[in-house]
Amino acid sequence: MSEGEGATVVGELFDRMAGFRIKRMFGGLGLFAGEVMFGLIDEGQIYLKTDAALEADLRAAGAQPWLYTERRGPRAGITVETSYLSLPDEAYDDPDEACRWAEKALAVAAAVRETRRPRGRKRGGTRRRPQFARHPIVAGRRRRWRPDAIGTGRRPSIRIHLRLLRQPRASGQPREDADTDS
Repeated sequence: MSEGEGATVVGELFDRMAGFRIKRMFGGLGLFAGEVMFGLIDEGQIYLKTDAALEADLRAAGAQPWLYTERRGPRAGITVETSYLSLPDEAYDDPDEACRWAEKALAVAAAVRETRRPRGRKRGGTRRRPQFARHPIVAGRRRRWRPDAIGTGRRPSIRIHLRLLRQPRASGQPREDADTDS
């Protein structure tokens, strides 16, 4: 069965559900009611989102878990059993039964969605710099000590002290305590 034919069959099974739609994702198809994903289609099989209670019911009806194998990265080749179980074979022939299972899966998916932390919206505008970027060298600007910063608690270097001592007084004479041998 091709992907298009599979989507047609699924559409006929779940057309009674309000807001039902099929969306391409994960290299397969996602089953949605409104904005909630309650199932998926992979390799021609329908899988429904489950919790512990629905999983027990589906397994009793002969459902199989959706096994996902990681394709890339450090977990490549590792197969993981997910929280999606297949629609029982009898439900493919009975749209009412398929809708009952789908509505249970939708309730589970909606409950899981409600318990998740809300995602923050990405907004345009200025991007916050990391904290270390405020350092004058990292930020690309050098701060220089100025004579007016003497009382600020920052300790100026000895060169700055000597420079201040060498400055002529208003009378044009250097200070008596200035270091004159340079």
